[in-house]
Amino acid sequence: GILSDHYKITFLIASASSDKDGAVRLSEETGLRSFYFESPGVMDFAALAAASDLLICGEGGAMHIGSGVNTPTVSLWSTLRPVKWTPRGEKQLVIKKGGHVTSISAEDVLEVIKNNNLLK
Repeated sequence: GILSDHYKITFLIASASSDKDGAVRLSEETGLRSFYFESPGVMDFAALAAASDLLICGEGGAMHIGSGVNTPTVSLWSTLRPVKWTPRGEKQLVIKKGGHVTSISAEDVLEVIKNNNLLK
């Protein structure tokens, strides 16, 4: 994977319960150092986010949790969402590209990580 080629990292993949099957499949099929984390609750996810070096997530609650625990966060947004809902704070970054979040590539994420020195 493009990120693991540049950094020695382990991916923790979490999701909403409705997306669990896809998230588990992603963690199994990437060939990366990754595993699926099933969070029993918001506080458990917050503890995981607080212990992480970086959180990459879609728009939603996870990005606000990352911001709340001061973990550098890259959130992936469609261009249809209002900017007022983006997280605030240092190293709280948003990528908006195209009409849908699937327009954002791994290269786009890597560029933001490198340009903002989010990982060592």
